[in-house]
Order: sequence, then structure tokens, then C-alpha cells
Amino acid sequence: MLAPAERFENKKNEEHPELYGVFPFRLYGVGKPDIERAIEALRHRDDANNVGWHQDEAFMAYLGLAVEARENLLVRIRTRKEEWFVDGQRAQTHMKFPAFWGPNFDWTPDQCHGGMIMIVLQSMLLQRDADNVLLFPAWPKDWDVEFKLHAPQGTIIEGTYRDQELVELNVTPESRREDVIVCLGDASVNAYSIAGYATQSSSRSLPRSLSTRIGTTIETKRNVDNDRDNDAGSG
Repeated sequence: MLAPAERFENKKNEEHPELYGVFPFRLYGVGKPDIERAIEALRHRDDANNVGWHQDEAFMAYLGLAVEARENLLVRIRTRKEEWFVDGQRAQTHMKFPAFWGPNFDWTPDQCHGGMIMIVLQSMLLQRDADNVLLFPAWPKDWDVEFKLHAPQGTIIEGTYRDQELVELNVTPESRREDVIVCLGDASVNAYSIAGYATQSSSRSLPRSLSTRIGTTIETKRNVDNDRDNDAGSG
């Protein structure tokens, strides 16, 4: 399991420095060695939280934990603070704009709360690993999505995932197509207790059976579609 330091004591705040190797520094994660150590650190973290600047859902997304990332992201999105305290007195807040989350720790609008929503949502859908681009590394299989995302090296990736099937995928420039890995399919299932809840999570380390280069994915679908058309024509 990961630790924030060789020796430490008297923790005084809510950060999780032992998980900074997952995010933002990306030493552990999908397709990387020893991912189980990072998942154990996540499971044993103090001060589990999903409001404000807390990064719990980002850790989950970069560890390929689609179920946990989704559940905690939805809680974050729906969180509204309707009351808070000013000089020890209870005060009411009624924000005109629904995206004015907070106050969680400091002020309203809480840009950290909303910023983490954007970071997590995109990292569930796309992550970078060296020159490779991982698609759907922590994406819930029952979430439909249409997307256009920018990746390193001037890469643009557009696609549509619908009814648990990748129906369209375009990569610009074409030379980057071979670097895109689609992380769809069944994964080994492990039980972890995340934030006190027993859940089933996919620990994705990209074995060959789980990842497919997009050229193979699209070509396979094209062949299947052609076979269907031929069968229909011959009927």
C-alpha cells in the first residue's frame, strides 16, 4: 500500500498525499504496474469526501474504478449547500445558478467543486499513457456518450458510444490512430470497500483481452455489418 512518507504523524488536514502518485503525477493507474497498491491506499484513505477541492473521484477514475467514479461524481454534481454559517450564525443560501456550488470550504461559487467535475468526467472517458491514448478507461458501460476531445500531440478524437457499443470513432491526424487503445470489455472483478461501501470494481490493467486498437475495433464492426448486409441481400 502507498504511504505519504516513510514516517509521518499528526495529520492536520484532509489531503491524501499518498495518492498524489495516482493524480496528478500518474505513477500508478490504468495500464501501469502495481495498481493494486494504489487501490489499497484509496480504500484505506482518511477523510473520504467528494466536495470542493477533494480529488477522490479523480483517483478512482485514474485507477479504472468506473463504478466508484460514477457514484461519487453523481453525488458531487447533486451536492448543494443550502445553509452555512456566518460568524457562528446559521445563514441561508439560494443560488440563482445551479452550477454555483458551495460554499464547501471557502467561498461561492466553488470553482474547485465544478472544476473537479470536468476533470473526472473527462478522465473517465480519456487518459494519456506515454504516447498512447486510452479511451473509456473508467467509463460506465451503460452511459451513452458523444464526444470530441483533444489529446497530446495535436490529436483530436471524436466518437459515439451507444447501447454499450462503440458505433463511431474518428482520430485526427490519421497517424495517431494506432496509438489509441479502446478499453471496453469485461474486466476482472474485485471487491473493494470504497468510502465505507462494499462495491464491485473493475481493476483495469489492460490485459490483451480487454484492450483493442481502434483499427481492429472498427474493422471488426465493419466486417460484421457487411456480413449482415450480404445476408439481407441474399434473402
